[in-house]
Amino acid sequence: MASLVSSWSNKIEYMPADFIMPPERRPGNFLSICKEIPLIDLGQAAGSGRAQVVQQIIKAGQEFGFFQVINHGVSEEMMQDTMDLYKEFFGLPAEENASLCTDDNSKSCRLFTSGLNYAKEEVHYWKDTLKHPVLPREAVAAYSTEVRKMGMRLLELIGEGLGLEEGKRFMGFRSAKMGNGMELNPFLMLLLSTFVTKCSNGKLKGAEHRAVLSSSAARTSIATFFSPSRASLIEPAKALVNASNPQKFTDFTYKEFLDDFLSHISNKAPRVGTALTPYELKA
Repeated sequence: MASLVSSWSNKIEYMPADFIMPPERRPGNFLSICKEIPLIDLGQAAGSGRAQVVQQIIKAGQEFGFFQVINHGVSEEMMQDTMDLYKEFFGLPAEENASLCTDDNSKSCRLFTSGLNYAKEEVHYWKDTLKHPVLPREAVAAYSTEVRKMGMRLLELIGEGLGLEEGKRFMGFRSAKMGNGMELNPFLMLLLSTFVTKCSNGKLKGAEHRAVLSSSAARTSIATFFSPSRASLIEPAKALVNASNPQKFTDFTYKEFLDDFLSHISNKAPRVGTALTPYELKA
């Protein structure tokens, strides 16, 4: 088990070589710069502005694969309390968290450094991660409950925007509450995943998460994943497949996708395409 970055990072002067990403694996010029991330007011979806909100969500999903939401039902106080709790956790001495540290990715609750498989990584990520279902702490449980409610509302709005029947939903995005140092904003960032691309039959994009770090302040993110069970079959909504818009990806189970995705992100060679590329059906 590798030592947590937070346990030794403040004792070094230079970045270790095995944490420096080679040029061919950096975003570089492959990423376009966007000055304005779509900002959607979910509060308007409860009234006469619902159609406009649905249109904004679909447009953001088609163009970017991610967007910000405000008036989402999760209070600023709740977000701040939850962020404070996680900052307190990561500020504890390493020996107090030692019991949670493990390389076993099958553990539902684990604390680890870098990516999901440190031993097989050619280059490591400058981060520590606590993965857990829901911590038995009142603040985290309440936060998770409210974020899930918001997620269900968004899935409903996405389905509506795609023209699906009421009650037809599909999983596949993450919400992230981000703080830079002690600064916190009242919005949540939503990243659509490859599942949304798959279930929408290519109508919506999935965003790959990347973060730019600061040399002067720690960055803390609380990511909440909305995912199906491992045995679930991931397939496009039937209403979105027809003669003029044939199925674009083969079906797969969530477990199959996870196994392929881990192989995709741990590949030492420069990545080609996306996590969905192996499942593309040729015309």
